[in-house]
Amino acid sequence: MLDLPTTPKIVPEDWDSWALLDGWTLCRHCRPLLGLTKGDWQHFVSSTRRNAKFVTLAHKCVLCSAIYQAFRHFAPAIIEHNPTLSYYYSPFPSEPGGVGCNYINAQLIPPSTVDLVTQAESLFLTIERGLDPATHSLIGDLPPQQEPALSEHNLAFIQRQWADCLSNPAHDCEPRPGLGIEWPQRMIQIAETTAVLVDFDAGMASRYAALSYCWGEKDELGQNPPLRATSPTWSSLRSGIPFFDLPLTIQQAIMVCRCLDIKYVWIDALCILQDDISDWENEAKKMATVYSMAKITIIAAASTSCHSGFSEVDSGLVLNTPLPPPTRLVARRANRTGFHRSAYETESLDPIDRRGWTYQEELLSTRYIRFTASDIQWRCRVEANCLCRQPADCPEPGLSSGQTPVALPSTRWQGIVENFNRRQFTADIDKLPAFSGLARKLATELKVAGIDENSYAAGVWKHYLSTGGDIMWHRDHHLTKVGRSYESYVAPSFSWASIASPITFTNVAGWIDFQMKRLFELVEVEIEPTSSTNPFGRVSEGFLRVRVPVIPCKVRSPLRGSPEVKLLEDTALEVTSWIFDCAVSRVTLKSGNPSVQRSTYALSFEDTPAYVALFVKNSNPSGFLKVRAEGLLLGKLDLNNGYQRLAYVVGRVRADFEESSMKIWERIIDIH
Repeated sequence: MLDLPTTPKIVPEDWDSWALLDGWTLCRHCRPLLGLTKGDWQHFVSSTRRNAKFVTLAHKCVLCSAIYQAFRHFAPAIIEHNPTLSYYYSPFPSEPGGVGCNYINAQLIPPSTVDLVTQAESLFLTIERGLDPATHSLIGDLPPQQEPALSEHNLAFIQRQWADCLSNPAHDCEPRPGLGIEWPQRMIQIAETTAVLVDFDAGMASRYAALSYCWGEKDELGQNPPLRATSPTWSSLRSGIPFFDLPLTIQQAIMVCRCLDIKYVWIDALCILQDDISDWENEAKKMATVYSMAKITIIAAASTSCHSGFSEVDSGLVLNTPLPPPTRLVARRANRTGFHRSAYETESLDPIDRRGWTYQEELLSTRYIRFTASDIQWRCRVEANCLCRQPADCPEPGLSSGQTPVALPSTRWQGIVENFNRRQFTADIDKLPAFSGLARKLATELKVAGIDENSYAAGVWKHYLSTGGDIMWHRDHHLTKVGRSYESYVAPSFSWASIASPITFTNVAGWIDFQMKRLFELVEVEIEPTSSTNPFGRVSEGFLRVRVPVIPCKVRSPLRGSPEVKLLEDTALEVTSWIFDCAVSRVTLKSGNPSVQRSTYALSFEDTPAYVALFVKNSNPSGFLKVRAEGLLLGKLDLNNGYQRLAYVVGRVRADFEESSMKIWERIIDIH
C-alpha cells in the first residue's frame, strides 16, 4: 500500500501574501501595481507596460530584479533585443483551503524588428509558502525541476481538493441519479496487491472512479499491445492481475484511487469484452452513466498510451528574493494545458485532447482530476484549481455542472459538436458511438421540445434540423484546406458526422424570423441504427426529406485548384462562394447520366450537372437590391429523388424575387 501523507505540505495561501513585499524597495511602477502606494491592501487588478530598460532599476527594485532574472532564464533570446514588458497583478483571494489565484502575469514582447519566429513569452509569478526548497531550483543553479506526478506533495494537493469538495456544504458535486441510468456490467476492484474484474452491484453505484486515457496510436498498439479484456485474458482478470503487471497508466490511476480511498475503478479496456461485438455494443452505450455517475474521473491527459504513465509536473523556478523562508516567489511559464488552454488555440499540448472517445468522458464528469503535460488540475461543479496556480482560461462547462439544465441553446450544442469534430479516431466507424454518451444524457435529462431519443438522427436533432441550425454547417476551411470523406459509411451526408474534418455552424437558426427567412420545410428524417437498442450509436443508412427550392447548376474540377460552381444564366440566384465538404469526382449513374459525388480523392473533370438547394435568405431590412442566400450544393444519386450533400453555398438573390416565385423550383428531395 502507499505511504500517504497525513497532512499536506502546502499551507493554503493567504490572499494578502503579496503584502509581504510592502517592506521591499520597490520602484514607482511596482508599488502602485501591487496596491501598496497607500500602504494598505486594495482589491483591484492593476497593470503597467513599459520598455524592458527597467532592468536599470534592478539594483533599486527587488521585484523588477526578480522578473528580470526569471525572463533571463526562460527567454534569453528575447531579453537581448530590448523588448517591451507588460505585466499585471490579480489579487483575487483563494477559497478557504484552496490554492487561490493570487499572481503576477508578466509578458515579454519582442520588438517588431525581431524575426517572427521569436514569440512573446508569458510567465506567472506566485507567492507559495510551506514548500520544500529541495523540490525547487534557484536562479543560477539547475533549471526548474520536473516533479513526479504522484509525489507526496502532489498527492497531498489531490487529497486536499477531494476533502474540501466532499465536506464543503457549498459544493453540490455528487452524481445525481436521473432518467435513463444504465449501470455497467463490470468494475475493477482494487485489492491489496491485485486488480480484479468483478460484476457490478448496487453497492458500487457512484462509489467508483472512471479512467479517461489514450490507448495509443496504431503503430504503438501493434508493437506493445494494451492489456484488454478478451476471451484469452478473461480468467486471469477474474482471478486478479498483479498490480505491477498492469500497464503504467492504469497502475497510477489505481494509486490515485487508493489515495482517495476509492475501492473500484471503471476502465474501458478491462471492463468491456473487446473481442465480443455484442458485449461491446451493449456496454459502450452505457458511457453516459459510467462517467456522469462516477465519484470522480481520473484523466491521464498527457499519456500517449496505457503504457506511458502520467507526465511529470513543473514545480517552478524559485527566484532569489528577500522573502523569509519558507515563503518563496516562484516563476512558471504560462500553462497552456487543460483548462488553461485558450478557446482560440487549435493545437493542444495534451494527447488526450486529440482523441475522439475522450471528449465525452470529460464533459460528462461531475468531478475530475486531470494530469496534463505540466500540471495537475482539479475541477468540480463549483470550482477549478491547479498546482500551477494559474487561473483557468475557459474551463468548458460539463453537462453535469450546476443544476440539471432545462434547455440547451443551439449555440451550446453546436459548440460541443464543433469541438468534438476536431478529434481523431483509430476507427472511423467509432465516431457516432464516441458521441453517444453526450447525446444520450441530453435526450434523457433535458426533455425539452424536440430533444429525446426518438428525435436523434446520426449526430443531429430533428428540432434543430427544422430551424436550419443543424443543416447549415460547413467544413472549417481555416483549419483544413481540403476535407476528407470516410471510406466506410459513418453517417448520411446531411450530418456533420459524415466527414473527417473540423466543421463550423453558420448559426442561421439564431437569425430565423429576425433577419433570415426560411425557404425550406422539414418533411421527414429517417435513420437506421445498426443496433435496435441504441439509437445513439452507429447507423447503416438514413435520409433527410425536405421541401426546398432546387436550382440546376454545373460543377467542374480543374486540374489544379478547387472545384467550381456555375449556375445557369436564367436564374435569379448568383453564387458568390462555396466550401466543399471533401473531394468530389464525376460518376456515371445507372441511368447513364453524369453526376458529382463525394470521393476519397480528387480528380479533374469538366462541367457536370449538380444542384443548389436554397434553405434561407436575408429578409432585406435595409432595402438592398440583392440579398444574401445560403444553401447546399447537391449531387444526384441513383436513388429516386436521392441527393448527396457536396458543399455549403452562399449566394445573392434579387430582393424583388419573392418566395412565391421560387415555387417553380420547389421540390421534395431526400438528402442521403
